[in-house]
Amino acid sequence: MEVEIDDYGRIVIPKEVRDHLGIDSGTALKLTSPLDESRGFFLTEK
Repeated sequence: MEVEIDDYGRIVIPKEVRDHLGIDSGTALKLTSPLDESRGFFLTEK
């Protein structure tokens, strides 16, 4: 799945993914990026 960053720097998580993971508006998430050269990241609930 591919998502885009909007003009305000926000990443939109598609509704079907939010529903599947039980993420609601206001849910605090932690974005973690590995220290190597990869461009991936991990998103976990705080």
